[in-house]
Amino acid sequence: MERKRWREESHESSKHIMKAAAVKASVGVVSIVTHDVPEEMCQNFRGYCKMLPSKEVILFGCGMIVECLISSSNRSSSRRRSRSRKYVCKVLAPASLFQRPNHVNLNTIKIHVFSLTGVLYKPKLLGCDFHYNLAVVAFKSKSPLPTVTFKGIDDVLSIHPTAQNSSFHSDLFKILPGTPMISLSRDYFPPYTLESSTGIFSSTCPDTFGCNELYEIKDSTYDGYDGGAVLNCFGDIIGIIFNTSSFLPSNIVTRWWEHFKSTGGFRHPFLGFKIANLHDADLDFLAQFVTKFPHISAAVMVTKVEEGSPASRSGLQIRDVIVKVDGKLVKSKLKFFETIWEKDEKSVEFNVLRVTNGEEWNVSLVVEEASPDKFHQWLNPGWRRIWDSNERWDNEGNSIVAWLRAYI
Repeated sequence: MERKRWREESHESSKHIMKAAAVKASVGVVSIVTHDVPEEMCQNFRGYCKMLPSKEVILFGCGMIVECLISSSNRSSSRRRSRSRKYVCKVLAPASLFQRPNHVNLNTIKIHVFSLTGVLYKPKLLGCDFHYNLAVVAFKSKSPLPTVTFKGIDDVLSIHPTAQNSSFHSDLFKILPGTPMISLSRDYFPPYTLESSTGIFSSTCPDTFGCNELYEIKDSTYDGYDGGAVLNCFGDIIGIIFNTSSFLPSNIVTRWWEHFKSTGGFRHPFLGFKIANLHDADLDFLAQFVTKFPHISAAVMVTKVEEGSPASRSGLQIRDVIVKVDGKLVKSKLKFFETIWEKDEKSVEFNVLRVTNGEEWNVSLVVEEASPDKFHQWLNPGWRRIWDSNERWDNEGNSIVAWLRAYI
């Protein structure tokens, strides 16, 4: 009886912690609707699509306000200016909301954003990246709106039980398989309520979209929308959710956002192979690995090599283990992708171990820019596009030219 009561009290305490975490993060989470959707897109659409009673088809999802700045035209100390002050808010959203047949100009799409209080905003599209499934929209507000803050995660896990797995980085959240997580989104219809669910972290992820950077939330009953927030138990946003259970870690999201802010374009590093954390390998492989390389406790393992890619030409094979990139230790998937992110269009050297023969050698590869046919498979292949990175926008989000050219 005492044990049962303890379990019930523990469960209630956990629910309270998770609810408090969701409340902390919820203020910057908005719902997004895009209109002008051709009816033919309703068939086999990868995302959230609905036909309204008016017969209009809409796509809907979530977004997060990542920036809210005073409009440059209002930056004045005068009282008159203060009364008419406006703010420019920028929102990260799923690019799949802007998926359209190739003949459609994405500038013409009508967009609605609904805030915490249900206020309707009509933003403009600033940029749309169909590789990472991220887009940016901007709108003006008469008052400042709360923004979200992303926290990076530390996904390093040693294969040696005596090794230290705790994080030494105070600015990162240490995450392990089984760590509790929260998924959070906002409805696109009144009263714009929040939808949340709890689950646990899994370092493996089904290759549904071909996006190797994704991780997974397991045991979740999340029924919210793409673009929602993934939280830890402290209410920190550690990723963006897609397809109810997959999420793009904040380490990648923040790098994407900072690059877009500074250049107006996107970065799509491509090497032609996929990886997993070494600790996710099967037991027999790990037993052989520690026998031949006892000094290595964490690294990444090659899980797929694309035919004809730079990786396949270099001789890289499945189950090869990568320990270093340009002399820098890479102890996890995220550490690897963070290092590669800065190497776009550059040659990098990998320190590789092969268990079958105990060899260690270095191989050099050029980090290429992914062509549209190599983009992650978020979208229907017939509607895949690329963003014209030569276009720019001004600081207020005015006079935006967001041309896309179709990839055929």
